[in-house]
Amino acid sequence: MSTSGNTTVTTSTYGTYVYQWTITNGACVSSDNITVNYNQSPISYAGEDETICGSSSYTVTGSTSSNGNIVWSTSGTGTFNDTSIDNPTYNFGIGESGVITLTKTVENPSCSSASDDINITFTAGPSANAGIGGSECDLDFTLSATTSIGIGTWTKISGLGNAVFNPNANTPNAAVTVDVYDTYQFAWTEVNDACTDSDTISVSFYQQPLADAGVGGDECDFDYNLLARESFGIGTWTKISGSGNLTFSPNENAPNAIVTTDTYGSYKLRWTEVNGYCTDYDEIIVNFYQQPIANAGVGGDECDLNFTFSAIPSAGSGKWTQVSGSGISTFFPNNSSPKATVSVNAYGSYQYLWSETNGNCTDSKIIDVNFYEQPIANTRSSGNVCGLTYTVEAIPSFGDGIWTKVSGPGNVSFIPNSISSNCELTVDSYGTYSFRWTENNGTCFSSDEIIVNFYEQPLANAGYSAEQCGLEYSLEANPSVGLGVWKKISGVGNVQFIPNSNSPNALIKVDTYDTYQIMWTETSGNCSDSDIVEITFQEQPIANAGTDIKMEFAEKVELNAVLSTTGTGQWTVLSGSANLYDEFTATTSVDQLGLGENILRWTETNQFCSDYDDVKLSVDNLFIPSVITPNGDGKNEFFVIRGTESLEEVHLTIFNRNGIEIFTDSNYNNNWYGLDRNGNELIPDTYFYVLKLKTNKVFKGCIVLKR
Repeated sequence: MSTSGNTTVTTSTYGTYVYQWTITNGACVSSDNITVNYNQSPISYAGEDETICGSSSYTVTGSTSSNGNIVWSTSGTGTFNDTSIDNPTYNFGIGESGVITLTKTVENPSCSSASDDINITFTAGPSANAGIGGSECDLDFTLSATTSIGIGTWTKISGLGNAVFNPNANTPNAAVTVDVYDTYQFAWTEVNDACTDSDTISVSFYQQPLADAGVGGDECDFDYNLLARESFGIGTWTKISGSGNLTFSPNENAPNAIVTTDTYGSYKLRWTEVNGYCTDYDEIIVNFYQQPIANAGVGGDECDLNFTFSAIPSAGSGKWTQVSGSGISTFFPNNSSPKATVSVNAYGSYQYLWSETNGNCTDSKIIDVNFYEQPIANTRSSGNVCGLTYTVEAIPSFGDGIWTKVSGPGNVSFIPNSISSNCELTVDSYGTYSFRWTENNGTCFSSDEIIVNFYEQPLANAGYSAEQCGLEYSLEANPSVGLGVWKKISGVGNVQFIPNSNSPNALIKVDTYDTYQIMWTETSGNCSDSDIVEITFQEQPIANAGTDIKMEFAEKVELNAVLSTTGTGQWTVLSGSANLYDEFTATTSVDQLGLGENILRWTETNQFCSDYDDVKLSVDNLFIPSVITPNGDGKNEFFVIRGTESLEEVHLTIFNRNGIEIFTDSNYNNNWYGLDRNGNELIPDTYFYVLKLKTNKVFKGCIVLKR
């Protein structure tokens, strides 16, 4: 507490405080309050100064602050990733270098700001690029470093020999010379003030081989001995050109390998020597020639003045020459053709030489050719015959002639013999035969052929005539030989054969009822035969007996059948009982029906076609009274059983209470009125009846008799 209006207040803790000033005058008091905020002063520490070599950014480390908001600023052209944190990252501006001051300011609205600086000395770092190494086929290699900043220097890192850089080691494109073949590593190092960078390349120095493939040559088989001379590295034989495949023995790396091909021809071979990166090659030409093996073919006997040679060429070129013979020979198209035709101007025996030359290789063979005059065979024309015998005719020229069978399915006999120019041929099997007439004159012959078709005579069998209900019928021809076909001969309608008219069992369809004549014709070559069947198509009736009739009691009813054709119909009783007034009338009356189901059949007949349909007449029951009063008043006098009026043989028996039969009628007609069998009136009482129908159905019950 203080009584001084102006006083200094000191607190031990930062924060917000409220102070009250009170004035007292006697019993009177007045007060007023003030609020005072005690704030801590901001503190800023930016970190230590640093030197940076060639980086695009710098991250502040070790910076601290308190009691305010952070704001970073720079004397350079770069930017911060975040100006409000203790340790931001500074991204250098383009071309920025030297000393850059980064200032960290801590601001508090109630207090003075606090600032601190760090100085970043930025030196651009070199980026060494030694270029690419390589392989060299001598002891010199031109280096290809790309300079960045600072001073660069080449140094040898590894390699067996000494290295000299020309003009000096500081030249990025210096030529380095070594004194020993080997693989070397060279480093290009760039220094800019305190910043350095290095890059390394590898250079392989190889001795240059000098390939010598030797000499090529000509070979008359598939093998050739190569004669390369080795220099440095590894040598390999390869094929540069040539149509076949090559193999090298013992292998393709042997300078004196034996090369073997699978195809004759001219080959260019290359001997390539490889020493590391360095290569050299030399080429030779080797010609593989096939050794000719002359095959003049066979000579022979020629039946004119011309002969076609049949030499089989092997390799190279061939040539025909006349060795002996009385005439002059001409070769067509020329004497170099293995299949040339030679023409002489005089008949006789000749010798011809076929010689083949392929490179330096030759071979030859001789054949003999005899030229004879040629006979000319001539036969009459071919023919067809319905049977197994045919007469052939030939016109002889000169020499001996003979008939022979060339082809045909059976055996043949010649009458009188096969050397007769005109003879009769008999075969044992039908078919197509080829016969040859051959005339021989010395070693020369001539032949002429004829074709004779021996056809078996067909025996057509069209099956049986028939009557058919409807417009369709399945034919039943029995095929013999050749091709058969159906044809309509007569009938008013159109005819269709299914599947076709060549089917012996074809289904025939007509569009009009009539009698049709159908012909089945079989043809074998020039031979044919026919047979005719007669098919009568009649309309098929469709019987309709009418609808079923259901009755409560047996009574007379009229049937309602319908005729579908111009034919006739007839009623028959299949089951139950019925009295038909006219069995041939479709709508006849019927009575005397039995109880239950009575089935009648209506059969409709149209000449040889018929159909039937059944109708059911049902009688539900009989009405049997339980009381009669035969007292003469005309009411309920008789024991009338309704439903029996139309029944036959209704048998009624009456019994008294003691089971004694007192009345019977074997053909009851609803006429009992309380009399016994002797005509005496029965006393009023209860009696028992048994009613038996013709169908053996039995009804039993009691009847009360009152007077």
